[in-house]
Amino acid sequence: MGQVSDKHISPVKETKQLWQKLKELLFGRQQAELQNYTSETLTYIKTVKAFCDTQPEWTSQRESERKSMEEIRKCTGNIVMNILTQHFGLEGQELEKKLGAVLKDTLKGLKELQSFLDAVERLAVTSLDVFKNPDISFMLEGKTPESVQSYILTARSVSLLLSHFKRDDEAFFLSKLHNLDVLDAQLHKYICITKGICSQMRNPSLKPSLSMEGSAQNVTLSQLTEIRMDDSFRLTFLFDGKHQRFLDTFSKRHSRLLNHLSDLERPADQLDE
Repeated sequence: MGQVSDKHISPVKETKQLWQKLKELLFGRQQAELQNYTSETLTYIKTVKAFCDTQPEWTSQRESERKSMEEIRKCTGNIVMNILTQHFGLEGQELEKKLGAVLKDTLKGLKELQSFLDAVERLAVTSLDVFKNPDISFMLEGKTPESVQSYILTARSVSLLLSHFKRDDEAFFLSKLHNLDVLDAQLHKYICITKGICSQMRNPSLKPSLSMEGSAQNVTLSQLTEIRMDDSFRLTFLFDGKHQRFLDTFSKRHSRLLNHLSDLERPADQLDE
């Protein structure tokens, strides 16, 4: 008798073969997701290290811009501003042009900073559990799982500081002479906080910090990736549960804030007239 053809494979054997193919497909997909998650994590670490290496030069440039602001401030001593229009004369307009040139460099520097801050923020919400598996070592491009964990934990320890940079810098750093003191103070604050973050990120440690692992159990790699890309989740994580206190306080004072704004609108309308 001839051999049994593939057409006569038993249903049980066919089911086993299909199941085996499905498992191989799922395993391959999981490996690809793991490779992608790991690769993105290493990219964030490289971004952090690269900025930390150049942070002294970055700080020096920002301090130079603060000096330029101070020189412009000294020149405003004898310039009179129209109180009603909040505008200066021709000399003041020239100074505002100079200030605009300074702030153009400032905004460029803050844009460079944002890439660093974004990398730190994404590391802070990266899952530790993924990098606790020693079998992942071959994906780490020479790094140990412990070294990656140290960057994650250190990023979490500084994550609350990142909330200070959650503003629209282009809308804030406008070339207005009457805002010089505020602009200088804000830039100084940015410089100091950036120094502090870099100081810790240069020497990452495995010291326990904020934890998100309790809520990350049984979460797939694709879900972990989505979490890391979710701006709203990252912002909530930065506040380490303190956001609710802010929301409660804001809710209590919301009506009073609206009343104050309404009171300010009336004299503002009168000035426009």
